[in-house]
Amino acid sequence: MYFKNFTIPNIQQPFYCGQHVLLAHSQAYRLGKSMMANSTIAWKANGGYKIPLTNSSEDAEAVQRAWDFTEGWWSDPIYLTGDYNAAVKAFVSTFLRPFTAGEKATILGSADIYAHDAYTYVNPHRSLAKQPPPASASVSAANPSNSD
Repeated sequence: MYFKNFTIPNIQQPFYCGQHVLLAHSQAYRLGKSMMANSTIAWKANGGYKIPLTNSSEDAEAVQRAWDFTEGWWSDPIYLTGDYNAAVKAFVSTFLRPFTAGEKATILGSADIYAHDAYTYVNPHRSLAKQPPPASASVSAANPSNSD
């Protein structure tokens, strides 16, 4: 079945898709391991280094939130907990069903190697400390000092 619920706000749609990506990846990982037990399966995250604009606590919070909603959105469930980090979980809790205990167990550990492409860096603006960046947009796009 294709995603056909267009009543869901745009900012929420990537999270619905992302949840299914994590579930599909974890099933593909388990299937791959059952067929080739000695294989190595990686998960590659993509995102830039996040560097605070200043040493302020607000900028530090913005950097953490940027990590939480980019690399952490994907990597925390696979490598750390089987579930979203606290910031993502708080954001999606009003519209996305939580993972079941079985899904968490399947997602956790569903990659053997962590790869990360970080060709750029962003300076998350402190305004991001209070709201999640859109999942479909670059964190730097929300930075008012970004000249692009």
